[in-house]
Amino acid sequence: MANKLVYTSAPKGLIPGSCGFCTVAGTRGMTKSVVDALEGLAGYRRVYETTDGARLNPVAFSHLIVDSPRGRLRVLARIADAQPDYSGRTNHIASFLQLGDAETPESGPAELFYKPGLFETQWPNGQAPIAYPSPVAIPMEEDARPLSCEYWSAVAGDPGWAGVLASTVETRRPTSLVVHPTIDVLKLFQESIALLPANKRWNATFATYYTNALRNVDCLWRGVVVDSPEEALARATAGNLLLDFRVLPPIDFFKTNPTIGRWIEIARKSTSKLAPTLKTPLVPAPNPQTPPLRVSIHVPPPCETAVPDAAAVPLPGPATPPPQRESTVVVPAMKTQRNSQ
Repeated sequence: MANKLVYTSAPKGLIPGSCGFCTVAGTRGMTKSVVDALEGLAGYRRVYETTDGARLNPVAFSHLIVDSPRGRLRVLARIADAQPDYSGRTNHIASFLQLGDAETPESGPAELFYKPGLFETQWPNGQAPIAYPSPVAIPMEEDARPLSCEYWSAVAGDPGWAGVLASTVETRRPTSLVVHPTIDVLKLFQESIALLPANKRWNATFATYYTNALRNVDCLWRGVVVDSPEEALARATAGNLLLDFRVLPPIDFFKTNPTIGRWIEIARKSTSKLAPTLKTPLVPAPNPQTPPLRVSIHVPPPCETAVPDAAAVPLPGPATPPPQRESTVVVPAMKTQRNSQ
């Protein structure tokens, strides 16, 4: 079972006295330390601010390991542009699941973003806050999908690139994919994770739309938008593997490394077994009408009611509170080996 939290702009939040950007829904009994950790991840930066470009703004899908005062939390997040809020200003919605070690199906983290009903994609203006009475059940079916890296083949020209990315889970080398917002980065991550053994898939932490707000969390794979500050940071970070989809290096360069070469062949063989035939390109062609990329910081609307001090109240709990304890779900510390390459 997983804790759930939804964060957006509303005239009234779940925590008494809150409004503007705040938690509007959450599992009963979640503690302040968990709520604070999730709210700290809820920011969103638009790529396009124009009306025509807003539909092209990327959805940020993430699987992160986050430090909190009571340990490390495993978090899945979906954050996206949303309809204007109650004051008519720009808005976004963040939907989180905080999982324990028992909520990790063999198919891996990326697959859960395709399951209907797990994440909130909109919050209508006027919707009352919700305290979910119990945690969310995570689908735990075993992975039976055939492996295929056809999307990698379409956007990068060779399915072996899926293996290059998969190999970094073994070496723990941070990797940045420099992409245009039209690229479906979640699909790329899904295909690379599917190559991994079932017991390694949850070692792949990622953010399909990475921003500097995530610098202090465990995030191995990072999708960064072309010409963004994050691209510049990725290029300047020692040991970071950078895959620029505008100009990828020859893949044979990576085959000289036996570890990476093995994963390249796994990806190629897995895809060739299915013999995919792509009749139409999976990546949309550039549109001359697409507005230019422009990075901007969202300014939340003012709150007419004072929000309590940061030490405010935890989310509403049961009528008879249980004995005091810090958290209903805490992910134990994970041992992580990092490679200095």
